[in-house]
Amino acid sequence: CKPNCEPNIWRGRVFIHATRNIKPGEELGYDYGEEYFAAYIGDNCRCAGCAPKDAKAVNKVVVKA
Repeated sequence: CKPNCEPNIWRGRVFIHATRNIKPGEELGYDYGEEYFAAYIGDNCRCAGCAPKDAKAVNKVVVKA
């Protein structure tokens, strides 16, 4: 995945900081770490970086008249 934020812990609080400019409406994402990803996400990631390039084609239903 390609996170655009990173968590920083300071005095017991977590702050999320952007690692690059983020476009309006763009989803915020950060790396939860390998252990979390393996335990809870695995091969089910749906982010733009992991989605198949032809995802739009896969989701289309073609009905012939």
